Amino acid sequence: MTTMFVEQGTVMDTKLGSFSIPPASLSTFDTVSVIVWVPIYDRILVPIARKFTKKERGFSELQRMGIGLFVSMLAMAAAAIVEIRRLQIAEEYNLIHEKVAVPVSIFWQVPQYVLVGAAEIFTFIGQLEFFYDQSPDAMRSLCSALSLVTTALGNYLSSFILTVVTYITTKGGKPGWIPDNLNEGHLDYYFWLLAGLSFLNMLVYAYCAVRGKTPLLLLTAAGLTALTLQQSNADPFSLCPEVLRRGFHGVARSSRALYTIALNVSDYKYALRGLPLESDEYRQKLSEVHLRSAKRILELCEANKGFYVKAGQFIASIRQVPKEYTSTLSSLQDKAVPCHFKAIRDVLVNNLGEDLSEIFLSVDEEPIAAASIAQVHRALLKDYQEVAIKVQYPGLEQQMGIDLATMSLLSGFVAWIFPEYRFEWVVSDFKKTISLELDFVQEAKNCERTSRNFRKNDMVKVPHVYWGLTTNQVLTMQFCKGNRVDDIEFLKEKGINPIKVAKALVEVFAEMIFVHGFLHGDPHPGNILVCPEGGTAFSLVILDHGIYKELDDNFRLEFCELWKALILQDQQKIFQLGEKFGVGMYSRYFPVIFTGRTIESKSALGRGMSAEEKRNLKQELSFLKMEDISVFMESLPEDFLKILRTDGLLRSIISKLGAPQRIRILAYMRSAVYGLNSKQIAESDSVVKHAFSRIRASLSYWQLRAFLEILELLSEMGVLTHLLMKEFRKMVFRLTLFLKFLLSELVKFVDERRELSFP
Repeated sequence: MTTMFVEQGTVMDTKLGSFSIPPASLSTFDTVSVIVWVPIYDRILVPIARKFTKKERGFSELQRMGIGLFVSMLAMAAAAIVEIRRLQIAEEYNLIHEKVAVPVSIFWQVPQYVLVGAAEIFTFIGQLEFFYDQSPDAMRSLCSALSLVTTALGNYLSSFILTVVTYITTKGGKPGWIPDNLNEGHLDYYFWLLAGLSFLNMLVYAYCAVRGKTPLLLLTAAGLTALTLQQSNADPFSLCPEVLRRGFHGVARSSRALYTIALNVSDYKYALRGLPLESDEYRQKLSEVHLRSAKRILELCEANKGFYVKAGQFIASIRQVPKEYTSTLSSLQDKAVPCHFKAIRDVLVNNLGEDLSEIFLSVDEEPIAAASIAQVHRALLKDYQEVAIKVQYPGLEQQMGIDLATMSLLSGFVAWIFPEYRFEWVVSDFKKTISLELDFVQEAKNCERTSRNFRKNDMVKVPHVYWGLTTNQVLTMQFCKGNRVDDIEFLKEKGINPIKVAKALVEVFAEMIFVHGFLHGDPHPGNILVCPEGGTAFSLVILDHGIYKELDDNFRLEFCELWKALILQDQQKIFQLGEKFGVGMYSRYFPVIFTGRTIESKSALGRGMSAEEKRNLKQELSFLKMEDISVFMESLPEDFLKILRTDGLLRSIISKLGAPQRIRILAYMRSAVYGLNSKQIAESDSVVKHAFSRIRASLSYWQLRAFLEILELLSEMGVLTHLLMKEFRKMVFRLTLFLKFLLSELVKFVDERRELSFP
């Protein structure tokens, strides 16, 4: 293992002032790590583990070796990360084809040596203790000696792997992964290979340990570490098989995520090497890498399930990430796998405190809906009221800790390798979102507040909450009938106009944003139902109230002002608000983001851009780097990001329903005007002031309302003109055919008369 570390060190900067550090001397950090970890293990880790395992030594020998195997895998991963960084610097300094040291300090290798030392504390010493304690008295010396043989076998295996890798990767005259000039090679690939093999070895070891010694079920890798570090009270869990399984799955999920991200980083790193940033070839290749990486992340989310599916859905809803990601990951909306009803029943009984038969006449075992963190079952209460029970999957809180920590680690890792790709804001926003979504009591409160906000709107339905049957993990609501808002066939079958549905939907969410300042953050099609109300009438049922954002009132007013400025194309006001939002010059792209036209556009509202405007915008955007987009997104207020996400989901639904985006723009503007004026009325502190405020607000509102009505009238006239022109073209076409037919008949008639006149 450490031999290749030394090779890696020979092509790194070994200078420390006027001294040159021999690469092999860094192995002393291995020894130092062992010296440091021994007291840490004895004085800190063992006492903590003892509280849970009830074992005098804290860990069993098998558990100790399992942890060591995982740490050794981390050492390989650390070495690979350092190598990726080293090759990146080599490329920047044009040293790829030079057999020279790269200006990266050799002390970047310290973490991997420290991890090797930590692995030895757990694995090697645990192995000796295992052979010594488990073998008969007469064979202890022999077994201890045999344990040392495994080290020799490991060295031979390492040499064999190196030989095979060299043979395979140098076929066809290629330099291979480990050439004489490491700057031309892929030593990082070799380290990742060893990390992967270490992971497989750990899985085989865990299987053998569990099957071979049932009482000592193995708590491998970070599963035990996360459990012991996160729990501070004496007996939060017993070491039951379920907890062990979750811990092991946590390690497997994290390892799978690390492998996927490492592949993606390598793909971006090497597929785009040497291509000019402004070239068409670079843009085409970048799109291909985006698509490959998105597919890998999709596979990761489908394999890891749970929070990874939720994270994939979250990314798919952000319009500012590359379209290859949003289009690929959008399929996750319908990929949740339901949990077995036995586990769901246990959650219900534990939360409701009594047998289900005492509360319900019946509970359907098949869920009517399944998402990434919960599923919904239909049930009938004792008084024959039909309800929907939303039940959280068991073990999510324990799973959340390690999954979110892994996501944070990986986002930081990507940002370190590619400083221009800074997506920590995505992980941070996702953490806040998922924490809120796991609290079903808060979801019930959100549900009731939304119901109050729309109590005067008969078109909006929000399920009633049964508080006596609601806890942090169980939410019982009124069962509401309806079909998904994007079910076009259902709408046509019921005689409901999809465009009217789109208009009603966007008006509801515009009111949430601009008037109430209390925004539903997850309006994907499965969370909004259309309920027929007779004839062509319908109502909208809003479900899943877990993710909400209460907008700061000053921000809400400024956002209303922004939309007013966008409609009027008030550039000065747009730039002024851009400074308040913290994005500076990037505010010139607000019109593009929200209205689909540039800040200097002459196109009609909602009609998009002219061909010339599109060309100019494309040329302007070509000078922006991914770093610029990351800076822009990180600079935006949190409230702004929530609106962007919700707006992206709404646009997708509107597009599926076949409605023009102009409907959304006009609905937003109408609510923005009302939101500005409702604030003035609410702040009036006397009857006279209140009356004058209402008059001024009404005048302002109706002035802008008239402007909007004119825009809508022009829009309708445009549609009418389009229809008339379409019919006129049809009529001209038919008239032309008729005239041609008439002319041909006339020619025939003349010819016939001529033949009769001149036989």
